Amino acid sequence: MADTVLGGVLEFFGRLGIFDVVLPFLLTFTIVYALLQRTKLLGEDKKNLDAMSAAAVAFITVASSKVVAAILQVSSQLIVLLLLGVFFLLLVSSFYAPEALLKKEKEGGLPDWTKKTFVWLMLIAILAIFAQSIKTASGQSWLEFALSYLARYWDSAVVASIVLIIGLYYFIKYLTEEKKEGSS
Repeated sequence: MADTVLGGVLEFFGRLGIFDVVLPFLLTFTIVYALLQRTKLLGEDKKNLDAMSAAAVAFITVASSKVVAAILQVSSQLIVLLLLGVFFLLLVSSFYAPEALLKKEKEGGLPDWTKKTFVWLMLIAILAIFAQSIKTASGQSWLEFALSYLARYWDSAVVASIVLIIGLYYFIKYLTEEKKEGSS
């Protein structure tokens, strides 16, 4: 990567520990501090206490190389997912006026089921990214473990029970769902 001046700078930052220590520390500190400020968990007007707690959590986080590796992997994949979401929205907005994307279905916007489907797909992708980033003792990711388990024991009672429970949940949800006025 050092073929360019900026490539050399990034290489220098890597050797300096910016990517392995400083950026995970800042990310963890910012998120924890924002959550503590928003929830007021430690009390009203306790910015100093929130900052010290967030700093302690961030230092503990960067002290574990496994946690830092997971943060780096997850954050890089979430950026790709975010870009895919933006590209998807750009494609959809090429067929709809921007105002129509924000409007409700009754006002000429996208149907609610498409918005909900997109949100669920993003949630599933985020969960898959996290499952891929967490490794077992053997080095296999949780996602790989789950998929290999499903492939190996697809006809087992455990998998059949999970499928049955999910099916029953949606069946009961369908039966107990209240009908909206105006629909038959």
